[in-house]
Amino acid sequence: MYTILLARAVAGAGSGGLLTVSAIILSDLVSPADRGLYQGGASVLFGAGSAVGAVIGGAVAEEWDWRASFWVQVPPFVLATLIVWWNIDLPEPPNEKSVWKRLGEVDWAGSGLIMLSVS
Repeated sequence: MYTILLARAVAGAGSGGLLTVSAIILSDLVSPADRGLYQGGASVLFGAGSAVGAVIGGAVAEEWDWRASFWVQVPPFVLATLIVWWNIDLPEPPNEKSVWKRLGEVDWAGSGLIMLSVS
């Protein structure tokens, strides 16, 4: 039971991180005039996924196996990754600092607190 609780806590923290990162990416890529529309659409999709996801996951687990609930997510993930890869062309900023120096500038405590509070 402790393993299940720990795994659920990790999954919740990951979900909170995904929500936070997606909101940050959206705010960087979309103009302030259109941001509300995009955030509203993202919220609708999140709500629909929350409402329907458990039912579909249960149906998939009932019909095939519980492992299929994870494998069925791979094709949409690959498709979304390819769409992002082909459509978003961001300029490369000049790298004057090393990766370790840039990682040292991240507010890890604040990021962790936001991730935990969202999840």
